Amino acid sequence: MSKIQLITIGAILVAVMGAMTMIAGLPKLYSPYSFTVVIPALLASGLNLPSPIIRVACVLPLLMLFIGWSFVFVKPPFRITHTQKLIAGLLIVLSVVFNVSSFSYGLKYQGELHTYLMYTYNALLLLGLSLVLWRNTKNPSIYSCVGFGVLLFAWLGWVAFPWLGELI
Repeated sequence: MSKIQLITIGAILVAVMGAMTMIAGLPKLYSPYSFTVVIPALLASGLNLPSPIIRVACVLPLLMLFIGWSFVFVKPPFRITHTQKLIAGLLIVLSVVFNVSSFSYGLKYQGELHTYLMYTYNALLLLGLSLVLWRNTKNPSIYSCVGFGVLLFAWLGWVAFPWLGELI
């Protein structure tokens, strides 16, 4: 499979995961309302755009970042670079700080099950990201290189910064 095909499939997966964060219309166990998609949606809704356009517009920033990331970092020898690790690490630290600081709000407004499940989703996706990074370290390939970006941006779009407070 070519680089463009892999990035295209990855972009579709990132867009689907980003769109799924708001699929329920309010935070639910399967619809975490990640801020990386909610903030563009709020900005787009302020423009009085039709709902279908808002659903597409809210995922576009994340999708454009993934595509830019892929064209910058997915190149031979297909090793995940220190820059990618640094950016991913920074995003992980920001997510952990966000989730820890939102814990009491999550318990108060979303409930115990919802809050702990959001943390579980985060942990599982970060474990997957770690496994792809480990795999790429042992045996660099275009698949693990693209997969790292797909998992990173799917995590950002779906559950990295879940809505754990009052409803809008």
